[in-house]
Amino acid sequence: MITEIILHNIELDKTIKIGTDNRGYVLGQADFGQAPAIQKTTPYINLIGTKVMSTKLDTRSISIKGAVFGFGKSIPLKKRELNRIINPNHTLIIECGNYKISVRANASVSYSNERLRNGSNFCEFLIQCTAFEPVFKRRNEEVVYYSSARSVPIFPMIIPASKGICFGQISQDSIQNIVNDGDIETGFLVRFIADEGEVKNPKITNNITGKFIEVIINMEKGDIVEVSTISGNKYASFIRGNSRTDILNNVTRKSTMSLSLNTGANDILISAARNESNLNNVIKFTPLYLEVEE
Repeated sequence: MITEIILHNIELDKTIKIGTDNRGYVLGQADFGQAPAIQKTTPYINLIGTKVMSTKLDTRSISIKGAVFGFGKSIPLKKRELNRIINPNHTLIIECGNYKISVRANASVSYSNERLRNGSNFCEFLIQCTAFEPVFKRRNEEVVYYSSARSVPIFPMIIPASKGICFGQISQDSIQNIVNDGDIETGFLVRFIADEGEVKNPKITNNITGKFIEVIINMEKGDIVEVSTISGNKYASFIRGNSRTDILNNVTRKSTMSLSLNTGANDILISAARNESNLNNVIKFTPLYLEVEE
């Protein structure tokens, strides 16, 4: 049972807490609805039933019932505050426990017009919203994976006269087991960082599916290539110092910008056409959940 939610208006940067033990805004019921599925099917000859070809999650309807409590002039002031937060033109974040969901109000706040439910010290209200992305995210949004370092012996051993003896080299581990504990696949952001020197054509590959993203570019020490496959925010950028350049055209045609992390373990390979040992990487993503109420 949900006992407390927080409403945060992104544009106004204002927040209201509605809870069962809150004397200002009391929560009656928070109904997060469901994430309905739209499934495309195809019938085949001699097939019993139909074959599911694809599944799409549709919008989620959310309703919040509660009441405003107060004395004297506090009720009109609290209504005015709630009216400002619930604006169909603004993005609203609803936080529940450790999760959050982004919504838009379907209309302004609806207050009861019954005398017993709308008085000088008490007034019931109804908020109805739509989540166009019908999934929940963690309040602490990102999961971050950094490349790990491992020692790699170099053979044959080369002893340059001017540099002394090289007994080994630190190389970045190019294979990562990335776990997505969400309910559905999710896009991610990867940063290729030329920490140790020049790097040519960084690449990220999902070893399970074989899909990859490769960027044709020559990186110098300190350069960063940033690629995002997050839904609604796909891009590729080149960062050198304080300068950021769009390099989406540098992504190869065989690359898959819809590359995502499946639920569970993902076997990810980071590589480069040349000087892979100079390449470091950071991968960030947000797990997505269908339901959060326990």
